[in-house]
Amino acid sequence: MTSYTTLKFNTVSCQHGFYRSEKQKNKGWVRGVQAMAVFGVVAAIFSLVFVLVFLKRPRKQFLILSGVAGISAGLFVIIGVLIYGFRYLDKYAHTFEWGFYLEILAACIMITAGATLLSVMRGK
Repeated sequence: MTSYTTLKFNTVSCQHGFYRSEKQKNKGWVRGVQAMAVFGVVAAIFSLVFVLVFLKRPRKQFLILSGVAGISAGLFVIIGVLIYGFRYLDKYAHTFEWGFYLEILAACIMITAGATLLSVMRGK
């Protein structure tokens, strides 16, 4: 007779390779914040790739795509920050650490970089 057990340590379980606490399993807003962060990183990578392609083949289309991807990356990160900030402050009455403000700064830099790319494109 075979017995199957699930290992649990301090209310942390392993499910499909991801560690989540039992309290966070049903919080959809956490998944939304994670999704916005991932979309932001993917859009920033696309922006970088389009800039590199533009350097090899100088066409306006690549510069436009790079600018739009950069602005989109910043907006995705800002949306994630807003969701996290509002939900976190509703639940806890703590202040944010330096990493939170660094993420806001990075999002502003991405939006500025995208806008700069679009303004350079208009000048050509």
